[in-house]
Amino acid sequence: MENNLNLKYKIKDNYKKIKDIPCDLKYGDYESTPTPRMSVVIPTFGRPELLKNTILSAVNQENVDFQYEIIVVDNEATDNENDTEKMIRELNIDNIFYYKNRVNVKALGNWNRCILVARADWIVMCHDDDLMKKDCLNAMNQIIIQHQKDKKPIGYVRSSAEAIYSEELNAIKRNERKKLSKKKTALIKYNYMDVLCGGGATWAGAPTCGTLINRKAIIELGGYNSELSPCADCYIPYFMLGKYGVYRTYYDYGQYRWGENDTYKKSTLIGLIRAYYEFLELLSEKYFVVRVFKNEHYADCLNYYRSKGLEANVIITSEEINDIYPLKYSKSKLKILYLLRRINSGIKTIFAR
Repeated sequence: MENNLNLKYKIKDNYKKIKDIPCDLKYGDYESTPTPRMSVVIPTFGRPELLKNTILSAVNQENVDFQYEIIVVDNEATDNENDTEKMIRELNIDNIFYYKNRVNVKALGNWNRCILVARADWIVMCHDDDLMKKDCLNAMNQIIIQHQKDKKPIGYVRSSAEAIYSEELNAIKRNERKKLSKKKTALIKYNYMDVLCGGGATWAGAPTCGTLINRKAIIELGGYNSELSPCADCYIPYFMLGKYGVYRTYYDYGQYRWGENDTYKKSTLIGLIRAYYEFLELLSEKYFVVRVFKNEHYADCLNYYRSKGLEANVIITSEEINDIYPLKYSKSKLKILYLLRRINSGIKTIFAR
């Protein structure tokens, strides 16, 4: 009999939770974009000012010679015209389609709604607090063309992104490392080794800033599972491994706005640590390497999220950590883990193509 943890991570149909909840098209004409090659999807709730910048980053794409639709799905279930709808009507852009749920289906339910209403075979996701660079869609289209004959079809291409920090944060901007010269569509290919070295739920990054997703693949996987929140978005690429190609772009095609999202809330940080540890438990049952370095993975996770918390003056206490799992690790094994990670990353970077 499967244990509770394995059952929790079992692939299931998450679309059925929302399929009977009405969602109305409030703005947009299908005839304006009859055959979109890509669907840029932006789930939103009550942030019209941030959303406007996100929409404009999708509108102002350069060197795009194909049709694409911009789908905004609003989870603010109001009967009247809200500020988001007013803003979209004022923009008056032909290829925007604005949907509104009649009932708030929560964040991950709204992401699944975006997938269901998308008409294209390829989904490009951007959260309403992030941005796409002007060459994002052009690059993603070239990637699709270049990899269309691959043995494993593309399932997921994480759009790398540069960090933009709010002024109120104590973040120290890291010096950007000089990159090796590569073609603009160069990809870093993920496999199970990346999961083992990364260890936690966030190994592949969140699907935003122009991340490309194969709609057929994510439909097969049942969409995003709210039971795996707050890291549910990061498990999709893990589930795709083996059947589909999972990648990250070598160059940045998006901008991630730190401080404009919920990441710095204490409850979110603790939730991320808990989800990270839970995923480690699952991986430990499957992979000996993770089992050996489990405590060191956990220590690395704590270091990262504690440092993120300090950027917003949020302190995660030892008591709060012990409630999840007591911290105990070997410094020498942690150094070995970091070395393995650097070697794996270096090899991936050299062979990015």
